[in-house]
Amino acid sequence: MSAPNTEEKKEEIPAWVAVQKKTFTKWTNTHLKKVGASLEDVTTDFDTGIRLMQLVKALYGIDMPKYNANPKMRPHKLDNLSLAFNMVEKAQIKTNFLKTTHLLDHDLKMILGMIWAIILDYQIKGISVEDLSAKEALLLWCQKKTKGYNNVKVNDFSASWNTGLALAALIHHHRPDLIDFDSLNKDNVRENIELVFKVAEDHLGIDRLLDVDDLAMERPDDKSVMTYISEFYHKFTSENKKEIAARRIQKFAQYNQNVEELENNYINNAQQLLEWVNQQIERLGQRDFPEGFEEIQTHIKEHRNWKTSEKAQWTDKKQDNEAANTNIQARLRAGKRKQWAAPEGHSVEDVDQAWERLAEAEKNRGKALRDHLNKNKDGLRKGFADAANEFYDYVTGVKKNVADSGNHGDLQEQLAFLKQTETDMDSDHRSAKVEELGRTLEDLGLADENPYTDFTLEELLLLLESVKTGLKKKRQAIQNQLSAGKTSGISDEQLEEFKDAFRHFDKDKSGALDKLEFKAVLQTLGQTYNDDAFNQLFLKLANGGERIQMDAFVDYMVSLFEDTDDANQIKASFKVLANDKNDVSKSDLRCPPLVDNEIDYLTTRMSGEESAYDYNAYTDSVFA
Repeated sequence: MSAPNTEEKKEEIPAWVAVQKKTFTKWTNTHLKKVGASLEDVTTDFDTGIRLMQLVKALYGIDMPKYNANPKMRPHKLDNLSLAFNMVEKAQIKTNFLKTTHLLDHDLKMILGMIWAIILDYQIKGISVEDLSAKEALLLWCQKKTKGYNNVKVNDFSASWNTGLALAALIHHHRPDLIDFDSLNKDNVRENIELVFKVAEDHLGIDRLLDVDDLAMERPDDKSVMTYISEFYHKFTSENKKEIAARRIQKFAQYNQNVEELENNYINNAQQLLEWVNQQIERLGQRDFPEGFEEIQTHIKEHRNWKTSEKAQWTDKKQDNEAANTNIQARLRAGKRKQWAAPEGHSVEDVDQAWERLAEAEKNRGKALRDHLNKNKDGLRKGFADAANEFYDYVTGVKKNVADSGNHGDLQEQLAFLKQTETDMDSDHRSAKVEELGRTLEDLGLADENPYTDFTLEELLLLLESVKTGLKKKRQAIQNQLSAGKTSGISDEQLEEFKDAFRHFDKDKSGALDKLEFKAVLQTLGQTYNDDAFNQLFLKLANGGERIQMDAFVDYMVSLFEDTDDANQIKASFKVLANDKNDVSKSDLRCPPLVDNEIDYLTTRMSGEESAYDYNAYTDSVFA
């Protein structure tokens, strides 16, 4: 009589069950390691309830209750399993007909169903509790990201993935630097699959939940494939959010750098203007005139030439600096930043006062030269002087109105005022009159000596041109600001993607989405919410009704992705890079497209140290 066979006969299991068991084991261990645990066999390792409690804690952060750490008997294990099921219920995971005895009695298919329910809830959270809706949303995301790739057509989570090319396309779409898609051959199935598994593991941090054999078959297990693909979804949508946050902070830093550079340029130019004015006032105060007629005529001509050349050039610089100050303040207003004040003694008003002192010195020197010449030629000179003085008052009045144009309402109203001013100047008769009288004096050789006015025709025409130029520059600066304010940061391609996603889930073509359809389309576009937040959002966009119209949906998506560049968005962007902390480290800021000099700029202006900078206080200090 032969000895009995002590080796237990193992029951044959279907191939799909074997693949799911292996995939779900790897997925579970990926998360159990967060709490220092692991399992070897999903069939048996859940029977004490401990691994299930540890898995729920690792995924949802729910504290484990007091339990039997070494249960031996069936009742003790059932007690632990009841505690574990309470944690599952607290996490709001729907496990349908699962019972504690299924785990205790090693019912493999029910255990796999439990893990699948957890994967659906955790990995594809926020779409729906319905399996079909979750698959549809994830499938649509895959189709959009792989559209246009040769030999790739994603119709399901099974045969569409068995050549490895769909996975390669998914990676290449988001990270073209990792895979040379065009070099792949659809017939090299195993090599393709091994490549994408290795790239995902080495560069994306996605564990190998599948083996090559699991995918290189006619009909891979769809739940195993869906579990693996969902890892890519979470990886890439998370990276996209950080990239958006980094881009917003980059724009914030670049904006501040640019404005500070403009402010420094203004201060330097104002300093140069003030130094030049003081030098000229000292020179104009000199009265050591020669006695000869020709010599005094030479002095008069030199004085006139100075006004039309050197002074004119510095007047242009002054106007450019005033326009620069206007541009700075307009940018700060448009960016909702605090208004900037130049250092004491360097404001536009300070420079204007210095220019008034220069004008007085210039006037006094001209009078002194004319008195010294002691010539008195009336007639035409007086007529020209009256016209010239009237013309000067008119043009300087226009100049003052242009300088005060900021008091004429918002930017659109200011622009309308400046355009009307230009029209009025073009039609005014005074410039033609003063030019006619001035040319007559020139023809008679009397233009250089006129005791009734400080102005020559050349000076007045130059003043007119200067005011027109300043007016034009100011109008263009406001037009540029208005144009810049129209940029939302949303491309036509993004808008079309929002509309395509809306149409896809609008099954009855009614032009509106119900709650389930809206939840699915949000997840497709990478937006997830807990139940309370989602319900509040739905009621808001549906205006209290039961369906959301396309316009309301598109407006909401635009509000999520457009760059509002306000304090709340900048703080939120810093918080994303800081992984939800209220302080940000230098290493947190190292996220493309931010570069080193922009990071250095930000960290030198935020209080704190390299591991913890106070971005909230810094942002508040910048915005009004």
